[in-house]
Amino acid sequence: MTVTYQVTLDGCLVYINRRDYLKRLLGLLLVIFTLAFPSFKAEAKEYRLPKWQYDIVVAVVQQEGGDNYESALWVASTIVNRTENPKFNANTIYDTVIAEGQFEAYGAGHYQKYLGNTSKTVKKAVSDVLKNGPVHNFHYFWGAEYASMMGRNGVNVGGNVYFNNY
Repeated sequence: MTVTYQVTLDGCLVYINRRDYLKRLLGLLLVIFTLAFPSFKAEAKEYRLPKWQYDIVVAVVQQEGGDNYESALWVASTIVNRTENPKFNANTIYDTVIAEGQFEAYGAGHYQKYLGNTSKTVKKAVSDVLKNGPVHNFHYFWGAEYASMMGRNGVNVGGNVYFNNY
């Protein structure tokens, strides 16, 4: 038994079999995904850090994003995005984190309370981003309350609002 689907293509009603229908649907989904996420790369660059640098990065991520996996994933992704963008003049993940004016958690020293005391959840999120690449293409984030006060719109994840134009 052959299954056929009734589909409208360019205003014309046509009947196609299941295999052709699924191929067209997969092609359409691929186009939509490519348009929705244009900056994602097929292959991610893997970053390796000395343990002392990794410990600082994880502590900064936890201070900036809290103890939530998704939030930590987004903060760590922002760090990688800045590292990969020549506008930020950072050659390494560590350089990005310690750059003046980039991350309040580092600049104000708040990250220090997490040195040697970071959660496994945050470590996993940071390691996942360093190994697999960022989960978004944003370069900036502000705390949601501050972003609201400043009229900044963006994507809110874990109490941070992510955006690209500053």
